Amino acid sequence: MSISNPFAVLPATLKLDISKVVMAGGENSSRQPSSAVMVYDLETIPDESRFPRPNVDPTASSVPSLDVDQFFTACKTVEEVKKYLAKNPLSVVQYDGLIAVEQQSDKPRKGVVDEVEKWKSSVLSIFEDWKKECSTNPLKCRIVAFGWAIGNAEVESMTATNDDEERAICEKFWLLVSSGRRRAGYNITGFDDAVIGIRSILLGVEPSIRLSRRKYGNTQSLDLMSLLFPNSTAQKLKEVCAALQITVPAGDMDGSKVFDLFHEGKVEDIGAYVRSDVEVERELMWRLREVFDE
Repeated sequence: MSISNPFAVLPATLKLDISKVVMAGGENSSRQPSSAVMVYDLETIPDESRFPRPNVDPTASSVPSLDVDQFFTACKTVEEVKKYLAKNPLSVVQYDGLIAVEQQSDKPRKGVVDEVEKWKSSVLSIFEDWKKECSTNPLKCRIVAFGWAIGNAEVESMTATNDDEERAICEKFWLLVSSGRRRAGYNITGFDDAVIGIRSILLGVEPSIRLSRRKYGNTQSLDLMSLLFPNSTAQKLKEVCAALQITVPAGDMDGSKVFDLFHEGKVEDIGAYVRSDVEVERELMWRLREVFDE
């Protein structure tokens, strides 16, 4: 499932600014006082080593050589189509091809089209449910990008394509908070802190401190989502930014596209996205602190 580069529409000057902060563990953070807050964010995808993708895959097919044009020569009735598709999962492209052939026939059969549409929807639903659940569950995901900014220093990031690189991300995080430095982010109590902790356990990374995940009175961290929505249904970060007129460098890019970018080898684009999130979270933190007491 190829997607277009979400950063292609960014102004050249903005893309240049983003490119200046790609190196991990740069010197900017070391020049910040130990009291400076670290705003951070993670990007995650399913940990397929423990939670493999379902047998159905929108991009894959159990019949890669399927002759779409000749399909209905072999499967002449709705019942034959149903039986074939039940035993042979196809790709979305193949399902679309079958629908197109049937609709272009002299007498399109609604029953056939509905049957193919049903199997196509099933494949998409099962795969998307697995992808979302395993990308957003701290127990089932893995880290592919870590972005952070300390004080008013430039945003930095690290990306990971394997266990060793992810282990390096965890080690970097624990180093950055080892002095007791306060951390901030959007929903870090509910997600990011949990992910760092779980992945460190699984990868054998020794923590430098014990993370407090208390919702109230937490001197270790500042969860911007809890600060903004302490007793009401929280909104997504992008919705908050739109309401407060905070410019999002990544534009329409969102976390649901990280999986596809990763499997297309566009890891640097994921790094740019996590830096964008850190930028807007830091701006949000500055604005909220002007009007709200923790």
